Amino acid sequence: TLVLALLGILLGLILGGLLPLLIEDAANAMLPVRLIGGIYPAPLLKAGLAGLLVAAAFGLPPLLAAQGITAGAALRSLVVREKLKRSLLRFAIAGLPALALAILVVQTSPNRQLALWFCLSAALSLGLFRLLAFLLARLATVAARNTHLAILRLALGQLYRPASPAPSIIISLGIGLSVLIT
Repeated sequence: TLVLALLGILLGLILGGLLPLLIEDAANAMLPVRLIGGIYPAPLLKAGLAGLLVAAAFGLPPLLAAQGITAGAALRSLVVREKLKRSLLRFAIAGLPALALAILVVQTSPNRQLALWFCLSAALSLGLFRLLAFLLARLATVAARNTHLAILRLALGQLYRPASPAPSIIISLGIGLSVLIT
């Protein structure tokens, strides 16, 4: 995971550093402002660090979940919920790179107040969409118990079963639609 992240970051830094130099003349001919090509180390460093933090934030949770777990326990975890204490510890550890990313964004932004509100709004949005996913799963549980149609009961059961992708899908759709309408 880390190797792929480092390769992606390196490729992004190379393209981000060289592409403006390659398109400078064409961009200056088409744009009303003049593009000043060059390699700027500070933005490239910030982009590389942000890439590492994003990779850590998304890569740590599955790695921490797989740490010290047998194959049988991994399969059982699909139907049995893990202990809340371990889940919260993993969440806290995995949240450290996300917090570091937010600090990086706020500290390097020309408008720190706007960056802080953006980071807080993004975290609040994720929390609200996760709460919405939880509430929809509870609603599906109640609806499945109160229906007499077997096909509807099976469909609703897929929304609240253990290891259901519904929470991730609801969060993804919610954030995606929020980006589209803003």
